[in-house]
Amino acid sequence: MLSMPRKVKLRLEWIQREFLWGGGALERKIHLVRMLGLRMFGGAMRVREVGARWVDDRVIWRETNCGKFSVKSLYKSLVSSHPISFPSSAIWKVTVQPRVSFFGWEATWGKALTLDQLQRRGWALVNRCYLCQRHEESIDHILLHCDKARTLWVLLFSMFGVQWVLPATVKETLSGWNRSFVGKKRKGVWKASPLFLFWTVWKTRNKVAFEEEELSIQRFKASFVYFLWSEMKRSIKDGPSTLVDFVGWVASR
Repeated sequence: MLSMPRKVKLRLEWIQREFLWGGGALERKIHLVRMLGLRMFGGAMRVREVGARWVDDRVIWRETNCGKFSVKSLYKSLVSSHPISFPSSAIWKVTVQPRVSFFGWEATWGKALTLDQLQRRGWALVNRCYLCQRHEESIDHILLHCDKARTLWVLLFSMFGVQWVLPATVKETLSGWNRSFVGKKRKGVWKASPLFLFWTVWKTRNKVAFEEEELSIQRFKASFVYFLWSEMKRSIKDGPSTLVDFVGWVASR
């Protein structure tokens, strides 16, 4: 893994500081926090539009004809929720190497050989995440919820100046990622970034597991940012020519 150049490190630290505490060029944040219950309840928590003006608002439960909540209607809504479709376009229609797309496909299906998968196949081993050493390893944990992986997610969101709540699974993450909220200029980098992040985490995990390499958060971040830049710079028309310029370009509106 690479060591992060000092100028890049300082630039990323500034972006994260401005993102977390506000102020500066990144004060206008795009809020992408979505209410998870909205998906769970199939939209049942939405409020109907009130046609009459100057009438007090009221909440209507859309799963019953009378508009009143009942446990039975909630149960039926949960049972009949539509399954999330497979995010094919978020995997195969982005500018990444085939091996990166294939790993994204494998991770989405839950077929990557994480420790929990090896246990299901009959291997007698202790299941502990190689990166955080605290929780059991699954593909959703190591790519989304592991404390170490989350440092990359925070870095990524800080670079783009957005706020996001990660869903529970890789499949849900990619399904919701296909929409672009970052403008046409940065759309390609945004759409490809989760696959690059997944690949960086997985490669680092394997080095820790099989090469007994000690995890360095700074090198971890540097590997992700450099990989993202080196793979995307060829597809950005009149884009940044250096890593430092790329970081600034991603952070620009």
